[in-house]
Amino acid sequence: MDFNRRYLARAATFLATLACGMAAHSHSTVGSDEGGNLTVLVEHSNLVLIGSVARVDYRRAEMQDGNALPVTFVTYDVTDVLRGDPVKRITLRFVGGSDGRGGFVDVNGVPQFQPGERDILFIVDNGERACPLVLCEWGRYRLLEQGVYNTHGSPVRALIKDEAIARGRANEAFLTLRYPAPVFDELIKNPQVQAQIKEMGVEPESLRARYLAEAPKEIVLTRALATPTPGSGTDRLVKSDGPPANGNPRDEISEGPVTIQMFTAQLRAIISATERKPDPVRSIDIGAPIRLAVPRELAPREQPAARIAPPVSAQERAELEALRKQNFNPVVPRK
Repeated sequence: MDFNRRYLARAATFLATLACGMAAHSHSTVGSDEGGNLTVLVEHSNLVLIGSVARVDYRRAEMQDGNALPVTFVTYDVTDVLRGDPVKRITLRFVGGSDGRGGFVDVNGVPQFQPGERDILFIVDNGERACPLVLCEWGRYRLLEQGVYNTHGSPVRALIKDEAIARGRANEAFLTLRYPAPVFDELIKNPQVQAQIKEMGVEPESLRARYLAEAPKEIVLTRALATPTPGSGTDRLVKSDGPPANGNPRDEISEGPVTIQMFTAQLRAIISATERKPDPVRSIDIGAPIRLAVPRELAPREQPAARIAPPVSAQERAELEALRKQNFNPVVPRK
């Protein structure tokens, strides 16, 4: 488990000298389609749902070595259950998030959530691991208006058999993360803040009133986008009503994602062919005590084989090859 980025909040103008500057939260999203095998996601899920984030809560969890680690509780209002026991609301627990003291622990591969977001989730366990989703971040598909996007916000361009093909830059709606700013009494427990207050030669209490008056109510992180690689296809994205970027009609690639209706229809077909009965999934009590084991590095675990799909015909192989040649753009280029 890679606890690879930690951020201190810039709480007010005077705290610019008190806490280090805020870094950008980043993931490379260009061209990613890992975890796009819907059969794998369905086969290993115990609950597949469509829902919207009702609330996000952060807590500090005690670890067996005496340290603490932030955890995030995400509560969904469920609009539809595609696989598993019916449920109207469920709270999921993820490792990482705001520590309530000006820091944010971003665990590599664990997604982050915002109230109001809509998703399709493939849930396997809850409260038993760092991430309750199948393949963790790849067990989440994001919904915006009527379109479907992968975990990093790249549009799903095509559905080929059980593969969801996502390409292109993330939609800007998915690039911002907001979470509550720490209260003063928690912020001054941060060792880095304590050291900087000492260096400034002031008493912590002398900063309380100014912090309460000037500190922002929330911290905003913006995810950086990777720069497209020339020739990768992502550098040729254009608006659907605009001219081809490179002057060649064959270079034009549609920006639009597949619709939610198309995506869920494909999911239902895959789910109907699945024989394994899903296990129950419990909702997490936000107020219950949490004690986590100390994370340790493990060798990669072999992914269980999914049910073998029916053989692909020669015509289907030809269609897939044609899509690959045009960067999985389902629209036939203009001649």
